[in-house]
Amino acid sequence: MVRCKRKWLTLCILFAVLAYKLVKQSRPGSGSPVYNQVKQTERSLTTSTGDAKEKPDNAAAAYASNNPSQEIPMMCANLIKGDGIIHEEIVNKTINRLTSTLVADRGFATLTKNCTRFVNERGYGRKPVTKEEEDFPLAFGILMYTSAHQVEQLLRTIYRPHNIYCIHVDRKSPAVLHRAMESISGCFDNVFISSRLEKVIYASVSQIHAEMNCQRDVLKRNKKWKYFIYLPGQEFPLKTNLEIVKILKELRGQNDINIVMEVPTERLIYRHTFVNGLIRRTSIRKTEICPLKTIKKGTVHTSLSREFVEFLHNSDIAKRFLMWLNDTKSPEEQFFNSLAYLDEAPGGPGPVKLERPFNALSRITAWYNHSTPCHGQYVRNVCVYSWRDLSWLVTQPHLFANKFNVKFDSLVLECLEEIINYRTFHPTALNISMYQQFVKDRSWKPSGGALRWQLP
Repeated sequence: MVRCKRKWLTLCILFAVLAYKLVKQSRPGSGSPVYNQVKQTERSLTTSTGDAKEKPDNAAAAYASNNPSQEIPMMCANLIKGDGIIHEEIVNKTINRLTSTLVADRGFATLTKNCTRFVNERGYGRKPVTKEEEDFPLAFGILMYTSAHQVEQLLRTIYRPHNIYCIHVDRKSPAVLHRAMESISGCFDNVFISSRLEKVIYASVSQIHAEMNCQRDVLKRNKKWKYFIYLPGQEFPLKTNLEIVKILKELRGQNDINIVMEVPTERLIYRHTFVNGLIRRTSIRKTEICPLKTIKKGTVHTSLSREFVEFLHNSDIAKRFLMWLNDTKSPEEQFFNSLAYLDEAPGGPGPVKLERPFNALSRITAWYNHSTPCHGQYVRNVCVYSWRDLSWLVTQPHLFANKFNVKFDSLVLECLEEIINYRTFHPTALNISMYQQFVKDRSWKPSGGALRWQLP
């Protein structure tokens, strides 16, 4: 400790205050929105109600955020544990505070005027990167149509300088959203707007074109990435970049793609057209012969090997099949999955005999009328998660979750970001044997009644 003479006391105090501020600012992840908002709300409610504050326990520390105190805000910790300690009044006040701080699309033009400050203050450059991650770069295709704030939160959580990120903004989206994403991408060498933008119409071939536009761009811009991960702008990671790399490496070049048992033939045998911006079935049957002998169905949420992406863009069969799907409904559910079923498809799975669905680990989605819980709201039969789903989400072994809406519930996203950031700085051991077994069987086999993707 430095001793100060009385005549130098004032100067020493000023020096100490300045040093404290510099140390605080240098800590990674400091001043996160949820940390500041929760602390402010907890202080105000504690003052008004006289409730005593809870001290962090070991379970909270396991998911501690990399904020100045090296602890996750107690609210997120308790929501993750699902123990009901936090009063709903506090939760609602925190959500209201977080919602009031959402950055409007037009606000990013100002935030990005100083790119160095933007990158540093938003946490892009603070995350540690291992050699294992650098040796296994990833390509991301983010397809979005709304909320620059939510997509920027997704981007900063998954961002690493050695990866590459293509952002496709729906051509129908407002000009202010396009300007916001151009401003954000302009601050990075490895983040860019797709060179060709589509007017994306739900359940139409335009969704395939948008994704393939990003695939084409990342193939040209970067020769090293190993997997292409498709991400709608309303998804969020459940794993850190290092964890994603370790899990994808277990695929050993295989595609992470799912195939279900049924195929909706009515979507394929009739021509479809656009009516008032929506795709509608006509009474006219398709007469062209499908270039594939077998059509399979699955979801568009995939992680594809580089070799398979090259096959999609260079093979004649892929080009002819895409053209044949042009007037069908939901062709994105058949295109990648059917081509991956071909014997010559790099990364397969090839024409495997299916006795049950061929599952994928890239995405967890809570569908309506399925066994998966949903404490948020359903949109098009898909659950939009809320903070009440946190304790379930953190136990899932998948890479990403679909889907979220920051205007519906911003707290669930803030807490997930805190968890991911903490594990980025404090890596945990993966239950690799569980993922190895999944790759072999393409199904989850819980041990002791639960899926344990982390080792104790």
